[in-house]
Amino acid sequence: MKPLRIALLKSTLHASGGLEKYCLRITNALLQRGHEVTILTSSSRHDLPMTKVCRRLKPSALNLVWFDYHCRRYLKTHTFDVIFGFDRHFLPLTHYRAGNGCHAAYLARRAKESSFLKKLSLRINPLHYLTLLSERYTFEKTPPAAIICNSHLVERELLHYYPQIPLSNLVVIHNGVEWHDFEPHFQEKIASPKDPTAPPHLLFIGHEWERKGLDRLLLALSLIRELPFHLTAVGRERHPQRFETLAKALHIHEKVTFIPTAQASLPYYKAAQIALIPSRYDPFANVTLEALAMGLFVVTTAANGGSEAITPNLNGVVLDEECSAADLSQAIAAALPRCQDPKLPVAIRDSVRGYDFSQKLEEYISLIEGK
Repeated sequence: MKPLRIALLKSTLHASGGLEKYCLRITNALLQRGHEVTILTSSSRHDLPMTKVCRRLKPSALNLVWFDYHCRRYLKTHTFDVIFGFDRHFLPLTHYRAGNGCHAAYLARRAKESSFLKKLSLRINPLHYLTLLSERYTFEKTPPAAIICNSHLVERELLHYYPQIPLSNLVVIHNGVEWHDFEPHFQEKIASPKDPTAPPHLLFIGHEWERKGLDRLLLALSLIRELPFHLTAVGRERHPQRFETLAKALHIHEKVTFIPTAQASLPYYKAAQIALIPSRYDPFANVTLEALAMGLFVVTTAANGGSEAITPNLNGVVLDEECSAADLSQAIAAALPRCQDPKLPVAIRDSVRGYDFSQKLEEYISLIEGK
């Protein structure tokens, strides 16, 4: 086919991050197909065809408008066949990946469990206000021809809050995982000798512990504290003391290790048998697929779009979005004896073979090329 001129819009391009990974992998795949690709960004990197349209500003609310202003100026003087957005934008796009989910749905979920003052702060926060405005611009004023949702959860929420979106414009492409790359690490895991006296190792991994449901998880574990287990909670968190205090009050602090910084995840997957993802809201938690690809049994909620990769009674359990601590504790208690089955990790890993990142990437490229 004739090479396309493609603009990818991504305000920041760090080495890590789910949105960044998709932008970089899609870029490389498009370049390999012979397309002309330009990344519009506020970051500085020299390994990709990037145009730094502006510098990044703080606060985030100001940066959202600032970046779009400079993108709009650039797009007025440069012609592209495809304009693909990865952030929230006040720009006409041909393709948009809703990797951050539906902000209107996120705020509604937050409001359910918030105090009056917190609800008020959510309403007056300029970042939330501008993010909602950008959603309305994208989904109501100029709906892109392809709106890519990483879960059916996001698809349902967009249709609920923005019913004007033509159904034909919505496409679900689930997140992917480097399934083949995990193979040697998985083989190391199952070949490692197990200490028969060690308690089952539970893993909670993710940033922003409240949104990920760690407080609810600690309450659940306190209900089964007489059972053998040890939980490791890993991920970036600004207020870890709150959760450490809660664990002490629940008398489970000796059974929990808190690591409130970003860490390489593989060592923790290798050590654990069960991954606990009691999300309050997550469009698609990547740790779901990563844990499954490493043979971990997953206990999560329907508020995590990644739950769509769960086959009940095979690789995990999916609880109701508003499940109680008692519901969560029962699911964990039932999963503990299952992790003793030496055949289970292989079956769990095989269950997500179809989520290999290369397959998902092909779906993106076909969509962009109009196949």
